Amino acid sequence: MASNHRTSKSGYDLQQKETLGLNDQNINVELPIAERDYLTQGMLRKELLAHPVWGQHVHEFRFAYGQPKEVREAFLKAAGI
Repeated sequence: MASNHRTSKSGYDLQQKETLGLNDQNINVELPIAERDYLTQGMLRKELLAHPVWGQHVHEFRFAYGQPKEVREAFLKAAGI
């Protein structure tokens, strides 16, 4: 019988650690994430603007590079910025 245990070329363990099975119950698996409360419950505008990381996204969102100027201006106007 062949082993299912695998490692990458650089030696990392690629063996599956856990399996989530499907059943007749809905389950919620909370995975670790930074700033969970902010992401799931939101924040007041005042808190958002004062936040050292999320506050930067109000004025600039680096993942929207190449966004047309008129789209960016419409966003800023809609957001009241």
